[in-house]
Amino acid sequence: MIDLSTIPDETLIDLVHSLLSNGVTPTTIAYVLGIDADLLRDVQSEIRVRQFGTDELDEAMDFLMWRAYEQANNILRSGTTQEKIRAISMVLSKAVGLAGRRPPETFGNIREELAKLAAASLADGGAEDEPSEFLVSQL
Repeated sequence: MIDLSTIPDETLIDLVHSLLSNGVTPTTIAYVLGIDADLLRDVQSEIRVRQFGTDELDEAMDFLMWRAYEQANNILRSGTTQEKIRAISMVLSKAVGLAGRRPPETFGNIREELAKLAAASLADGGAEDEPSEFLVSQL
């Protein structure tokens, strides 16, 4: 342990703030300097609130996700064509990845609902309509 009595209070406070701000854990600082770890955790919490507006990671992530959503909307509204394409591609690739994680019964339920919708459409007389001029069979 270091003898802290020779270090001026302001210097010690600056040192602790710098260490905490640069990723050194309160437990490590407490061990090396012989300071109460709970006190250091409180100081770390204050630093995070000053830097990020919160010391709760869930709140910070929620805030970042909403900021990213807002930025994506701005890009889609007023970005260049290239920026829009890139943003849309990222969203669609993430959507495809999430769809792959769905349980198989989800897709079965979707197929059943589509079949019911198609059957209801045919029952309402959809089969009796004339084929569209845009069908391949009409060419």
